[in-house]
Amino acid sequence: MNEKRIQTLGQAIPPQRVQSGTLAATIVDFMRFIKAIILVAILLASISCSTTSKMLRSNVNPEEISSILYFEPISYIYSIESGNKSYLNDSFSNVVQVLLTEISEGLFDEINLKYSYYKPDTVIQKFIDENIETLIKSVNRYGNLYHWQTPATIDSILKSKNFRFGLLPVIVGFTRTKSNYYKQYYKGEAIRALTLGVYSETPIPCYSTLYLIILDSNDNNVTFYRKSENASQPYLPEPLNSQYREIFKGYFLKKK
Repeated sequence: MNEKRIQTLGQAIPPQRVQSGTLAATIVDFMRFIKAIILVAILLASISCSTTSKMLRSNVNPEEISSILYFEPISYIYSIESGNKSYLNDSFSNVVQVLLTEISEGLFDEINLKYSYYKPDTVIQKFIDENIETLIKSVNRYGNLYHWQTPATIDSILKSKNFRFGLLPVIVGFTRTKSNYYKQYYKGEAIRALTLGVYSETPIPCYSTLYLIILDSNDNNVTFYRKSENASQPYLPEPLNSQYREIFKGYFLKKK
């Protein structure tokens, strides 16, 4: 995925700094044209919490999905080591990609869902990334799935593999080194002291957004779409597993 595509998928990630005295924070500007702002009051209340979006789905019931083509996860985890500048950390990205696959396989076995793993080549992956970017932007704009259909590339892959449904996991996040966090923290405290508490900046150590998307080649639409935002380290197995299962709660997994 080129840098522009990578950055677009990160548009739901919250800021690396939060101004005191306000519950609003700016989304990390991974792209020049991204200017959206989201509320992070829940994040300020607890740095270990997670939030899951409303479930968007078609008329297909989860019981109708007996087999699924599992696409290799799209994983982009950034690191912040100097100031608030981020860079793509391939090591963290690969670790999270493997973890997502292990979590998915565990769920498939738990619910007796037959699956097959699909790893696209570089050219096909580029088309998939573009399609997923379009989907995420469409849902962010309209809040529903009515304006999007299964793209030809993904549809042809599903049909060639004899699968009606395909699962595409996507995760974008960042993590800040401890030394960087404390430097930014004490910098914020210094600003707070100089301004007599009127203004300060509190760094956020980590954040990630996980998307789970199921596509239907027969009905040519999105069967399932949901995302979860988490303030835990994106490469930790337990928080990631909880985040994953929370997304499918009420669909593949029963609500407790």
